[in-house]
Amino acid sequence: LLADELAARRLRVSAGTVFTGLHHGPAVWDATWQHVADVAALAQATGARHLVVIPSFWRDDKTGEVREDRTLTPAQWRELTTQTERLGREVQDRFCLRIVVHPHADTHI
Repeated sequence: LLADELAARRLRVSAGTVFTGLHHGPAVWDATWQHVADVAALAQATGARHLVVIPSFWRDDKTGEVREDRTLTPAQWRELTTQTERLGREVQDRFCLRIVVHPHADTHI
């Protein structure tokens, strides 16, 4: 249905977008991967070539309430970079998409 609607409007999908909390370490990998895989599969099916990864917000994007420290510890930075590299490899290997990391406002990057 999406492919038909895109074609009818002469539109193309350039990327899918996911939010991740990979600085929380391996404990969030399985849930993160399930979400990423669903979005990546749809992006791939529509001809996209990229998946935009946005690290989770340190404060609520609707209320502004602070949910966690705005500064990551060295251990959290290691988790963020290590898990993001893993994510990039998995997305490339399984869906032939390249990830791009978007340092959105109120994220740790």
